[in-house]
Amino acid sequence: MESARIALQGLRANRLRSVLTTLGVIIGVAAVIILTSLGNGVQSFVSDTLGSFTTQITVTPNVQASSGGQQPRDLTDGDAEALADRARAPTSSRSRPSSAAARCCRSSAASSTAPR
Repeated sequence: MESARIALQGLRANRLRSVLTTLGVIIGVAAVIILTSLGNGVQSFVSDTLGSFTTQITVTPNVQASSGGQQPRDLTDGDAEALADRARAPTSSRSRPSSAAARCCRSSAASSTAPR
């Protein structure tokens, strides 16, 4: 009980310091709450925006034989057209053929791989 009385006397003697300390604690807690909410909102926005990309299937060339024993083959334009046709592939929402390769760039200073 004696310590509480001494603490209250200290608060009364230094009112401005007590108010500023309390204000600092309130601002600090509010800042943490706001930044946490902002971070969760940005995470949700990015997940919603980029969520459609998680259902995409990317077919890449394979140089080894598959488990069925057949050699892999590249997809053709006919395969892309079949995937785009709703009657032939009703569960395919979109298809878009694309091609990507890498080229080696050399200079006297450094070498790196750049997309083609």
